[in-house]
Parts: sequence; C-alpha cells; structure tokens
Amino acid sequence: MSFLDLLIRAGYIPQGIPLQLIGYLPEETSFLPWHAASRALYQLDKLLDRTDDYRLFSDYVLKQVASRYHQMGWPTNGPGTEGNILQASYQTEELQRELIMLACSFGNKQCHRQAVAYISDWISSNKNSLYR
Repeated sequence: MSFLDLLIRAGYIPQGIPLQLIGYLPEETSFLPWHAASRALYQLDKLLDRTDDYRLFSDYVLKQVASRYHQMGWPTNGPGTEGNILQASYQTEELQRELIMLACSFGNKQCHRQAVAYISDWISSNKNSLYR
C-alpha cells in the first residue's frame, strides 16, 4: 500500500484527488509516471469493479490514456526489426507496453482488435510450436 493510499484511508486526502492527479498524464512522455499511475489505477479498478460508478471511472481512464496510446501504437514487427537494439529505448518500450495494457484493460476496442490480430498472427505463424 502506498503512502497516498494510507493518507486517503486515514481521511487526510479526499478520494477524488488521485483521479485529479492523473489528469496530467496525457502530456506525460516518461515511463515511470505512467507506471506509478497504472499501479494506482489497477487498485482503483479492483475497488470500483461492479459498482455503479465503474463505467465513469473506466471512461475517465480511457480518456487519459487515449492520445498517448494512439501516438505510441503497437510495436512494429516488420522485416528486419527483430532484435534491433536501436529500434526503441528500453523506457520507450516499457511505456508502450504500459499504455497497451491500460488501453486493453479498460476496454479500448481498437486495442482489443489489435491484440486479437497479434495473437492470430502468432498462432498461424507456427512460432508457437512446442516441437521444432
């Protein structure tokens, strides 16, 4: 449990403050703030799941994630890009993964379609074979 969680539970910080704090995320380009926010968002997701306010919460999260997710997109796996160390920095790759996880977890339809396409390609490519 984070220090912020403890302050909220003790009543020192109103519960809406963390959601207001993530309002700056669409402008954020670094991995670590997104990672910290996603950890808090997943905790809130568990708390609000199956409540009347869940739809408002998930729509808010998707709104915060949308622009950066669309900007970063999915990894490119075209010819000659496998194993290319210079393709993207570690932090950029981690940010991309974090945004994909948030977008898909909170119901972004385009993210779901892309994930299904990647899985289908992986299955049909025979790279999933246990015996080679």
